[in-house]
Amino acid sequence: MTSLLRKTPAQPPKLIIVTSPPRCGSVWLYNVRRRTLASAGLTMKPDAVTATDDEEASAIVAADLDADPTVSYVVKTHRPMSATGEGVLAATVLRDPRDMAVSYRGFSGAVERDRPFPEIVAAMVQRYKQIEGLWGDRLLTIRYDDIGAAP
Repeated sequence: MTSLLRKTPAQPPKLIIVTSPPRCGSVWLYNVRRRTLASAGLTMKPDAVTATDDEEASAIVAADLDADPTVSYVVKTHRPMSATGEGVLAATVLRDPRDMAVSYRGFSGAVERDRPFPEIVAAMVQRYKQIEGLWGDRLLTIRYDDIGAAP
């Protein structure tokens, strides 16, 4: 995965999709992206975290239609989705899939608690591969360990 930290875009991104497997720190990354863009003077949309697939899709369409250069959108999802176009980037948090699986089993409902541990780990690894394949060099990758060590 490539880090976009070394690149300086000419324009702020119109849309950042925080896309990741569950239990990896994506809420932290979502909030950091919003605060960073807001501190640059941009108006952030949508006003709240998207909670459903329809809300995610609506926010992405709204970003595509919004020509105001002072408005930026950040959408958080656990689906391996992508969007194309000028000013569309993605971000993810890279966490050890074994740690995510332990957290996931403890956080999720009864059905997922009974899901075999290796199956959960494999699903997390597969999700990262899907995300990297969809986004390539438009993907900002933050290591989970750096959230506390070097935020």
